[in-house]
Amino acid sequence: MLLTTMTPAEINTQIYREYDKLYSTTVIRLLYEYDRERKKLKIDKTRLYTKDYHVKTKDKNKWIIFIGKAPAIDKYNGPQTTAVNCSVYYHTEKGIRVFNPCPNDIVEVYNSHFFARYNERLGLNLTNTVDIITHFFKYNRDHKVVTDEKGDRMLTTGFCKHGLLLGEYDISYNYDWLVWKTFVSRNLTRKDQKKTENEILQEIITAYQTELQKQECDKQLLWNYQNKIREITGAVAE
Repeated sequence: MLLTTMTPAEINTQIYREYDKLYSTTVIRLLYEYDRERKKLKIDKTRLYTKDYHVKTKDKNKWIIFIGKAPAIDKYNGPQTTAVNCSVYYHTEKGIRVFNPCPNDIVEVYNSHFFARYNERLGLNLTNTVDIITHFFKYNRDHKVVTDEKGDRMLTTGFCKHGLLLGEYDISYNYDWLVWKTFVSRNLTRKDQKKTENEILQEIITAYQTELQKQECDKQLLWNYQNKIREITGAVAE
């Protein structure tokens, strides 16, 4: 069970141990459950139709597993065309804290203030923090991160469908944690932030087109590029 007394290294170890186990067991089961639901309800194949599943592990940790059509795929065609995200949370004296393990061994950490701002700036009027967390990850499953060195700090900006994530790498933990501190909705973004986002999108599009022209292109890389482009721009039906 995740505890406030645990060190970041201990938290990472427990998170990834459960994350790997979930992917080899629970996630597989949920993928087919999700597939059956889409077929039963005759969900339009072009829709993302992201579902959230709340799971409690044997170690009493609370995870939320999000499953939906991968944005890179035009039409849903079974579990192999889904995208999966897993987040785990626990409560501290300062409020809820969420951990989102990433494939590159970096854990993204979201503090309670981040979700308070997300709720406020999108005018959701949600009163349950878990509902706010679920809403954020359901509609902002992916984001593109850029960094900016300020002295001994590594500040970060993440661009997602609903706006900007602002935070920094916690370098005291060897870059294992990327801590997101607050959220800015699109109506509050500055001109320079919008310019940066447009430049980033163009970079991803250019990289995608370059990879596509190769004789032996990396299909997984193309998938990742497409996912980010469509997630950030919201160019896909929910």
